[in-house]
Parts: sequence; C-alpha cells; structure tokens
Amino acid sequence: DDTQTSSKGSCPPNGLSTLMLPQNRRLRAFDVERVLKVGFSIVGGSIRLKAIERKEALLSRFAVIVSKKVAGGAVMRNHLRRQAFEAIFTSPTLKKANDVVVMVGKKYNTFSELNQDIQLVLNKLR
Repeated sequence: DDTQTSSKGSCPPNGLSTLMLPQNRRLRAFDVERVLKVGFSIVGGSIRLKAIERKEALLSRFAVIVSKKVAGGAVMRNHLRRQAFEAIFTSPTLKKANDVVVMVGKKYNTFSELNQDIQLVLNKLR
C-alpha cells in the first residue's frame, strides 16, 4: 500500500510547468501603482502593457493584472496570471531594464494565444 503523494503535485491542464518569476523580478504593489500612473502604454491583441525604464538597473521587473471582468473566479484569474508569467519567463530578455505591468484583457483558450499576444507587446517594448 503506497500512501506517499507524488512530488510533482498537480499539473496544470495544459501540461506546462507553473514557473513563476523570481521574487527580485516581480513588482511590488507600490511599484505597480507608480507604473500605472506614469508609465507609457503599448497595446497588442488583448494585452495592454505599461512600462517605465529603469536607468540604474540591469534586469526588468514584471507584474501581471487580470481583472474580475476577464475571469470572474480567483482560480481562473490566478491560472491566467501564472500562464502570463510563464510567457514572460520564457521570452528573450529585454535590451533595457524596465518596470513592466502586463494587463490581460480577455480570457484565453490556449497558452499559445496568450503567449503570442505577450510576445507581440514585449517585442514592441524592445
């Protein structure tokens, strides 16, 4: 009788790992407010991005916002956030360091659609 649980935990339905950005690459709440107030905007697909250049830093920091209008339940919002972080995490690095807030504007059916839109706005930022 094997009563041990799997070390993998639960796997998301799309089979992707749920990698998150390291803590030093994520924005805190007061940084998000600052970026939303004074940052410049880029739109691509259903993704809006606001950013501020960080002159003294080497790496960009990110935050992802998914509103209740997009995905009503917390589980779905967090799933979309994790997928967006995954798309950011797997994208090539930006040439300049920025503080970036990514706003997801619709519920995506597949990770590839979300990834395509995020890559589109990140390419505009480069």
